[in-house]
Amino acid sequence: MADKVLMRAEGDSVGQRLDAALASVLPEKSRQAWHELIGGGQVIVNSRPAKPSQKLKQGDEVILNESFDARRTSSLPQVTENIAVLYQDDAVIVIDKPAGVLVHATEKDMGEPTLATHFAALIEQDGTERAGIVHRLDKDTSGVMVLARTLAAAEDLRAQFKARSVEKSYQALVWGKMADKRARIELPMARSRVTPTKMSVTPEGKPAITEYEVVQEYEAYSLLDVRILTGRMHQIRVHLHYLGHPVVGDEVYGNQPAPLTRQFLHAYSLSFTLPGGSRRSFRAPLPADLQAFLEGLDT
Repeated sequence: MADKVLMRAEGDSVGQRLDAALASVLPEKSRQAWHELIGGGQVIVNSRPAKPSQKLKQGDEVILNESFDARRTSSLPQVTENIAVLYQDDAVIVIDKPAGVLVHATEKDMGEPTLATHFAALIEQDGTERAGIVHRLDKDTSGVMVLARTLAAAEDLRAQFKARSVEKSYQALVWGKMADKRARIELPMARSRVTPTKMSVTPEGKPAITEYEVVQEYEAYSLLDVRILTGRMHQIRVHLHYLGHPVVGDEVYGNQPAPLTRQFLHAYSLSFTLPGGSRRSFRAPLPADLQAFLEGLDT
């Protein structure tokens, strides 16, 4: 199948972002749709892989890669479905992120749909693939997230996260019964020297603080209410694994057969100050798959 020439950069399109230029020249698809097609490898520029944010130069040839194998991404989650918007104004969007969805693109998962690409049309772009992202949840963690719609709002929210004035609460189901029904975990963390994609507890790491309280005990598990005061990557999962009680379903840090198709970790509440406004709290109910799993457990 021959590749299709979509456009050649000239006139006003020179200097524009690729996704914006395509949406202008070919408005039958939205900028968001073009953003996802480009990120998925279906658009190339001058016979080379393209990025949605790259700026077009005079004479650039933009081609639809008809030979792209759509089967590579056919089984990936579609971020265009089932993303509940809990709140929206001119500065922020608060959402209930589904499990199985990336927050932003990584080298490992290039081409996979992300929250960043899904909401790109509503976010003031800053030339990166993480525009609007001020914090993150792991791919298989669900729950409340806030996205910044403007650069000023992003700066404001990042300052709140840095000052630890944002309150982040989670529900986590872990293996076994906790020795302490309520505790504060202060264990520094850093990337693992053995496996750089993982985190580990180490004296040379950065401070990481997690608080938990046991909400319900089951025969083989404990349901925890967890609050994190810092935002290290994989923090809850690493801390609980270090205590000998990994999150149920965690295939990276767990050491038990997974009875779930994803980890039982849900960000149920997020409290922060709206840029230029008042302090607000947003909540997301436990997803149906996790609720059903709980209901099937013996106490």
